[in-house]
Amino acid sequence: MSKIHSSIENDLTSKIHSSIENDLTSKIHSSIENDLTSKILSSIENDLTSKIHSSIENDLTSKIHSSIENDLTSKIHSSIENDLTSKIHSSIENDLTSKIHSSIENDLTSKIHSSIENDLTSKIHS
Repeated sequence: MSKIHSSIENDLTSKIHSSIENDLTSKIHSSIENDLTSKILSSIENDLTSKIHSSIENDLTSKIHSSIENDLTSKIHSSIENDLTSKIHSSIENDLTSKIHSSIENDLTSKIHSSIENDLTSKIHS
């Protein structure tokens, strides 16, 4: 009976140890799996977040540079155009004014000379 009792005891002890060991192994595996899953997901999330931020930053930087460049180019062209237009108008106005004055002066001088000459000629003949 002692052998049976010892055999049953050994069998129960072996089953308890096996059950405890299986339970611990399962818990350890589950814990490791959860930890690895969490780390992998966190790493993927960080990588994707970094890539998304980088992509958004590059896109915004490009759009901002393009907008600034277009705005400055437009302002520079407008300023140059206004300056050149003003200078051209001023030059044309000065040139025309000078020609008109010269023409009037020549015409008046010619008429005055002609009038004086006619007047003198008339006085000489009379």
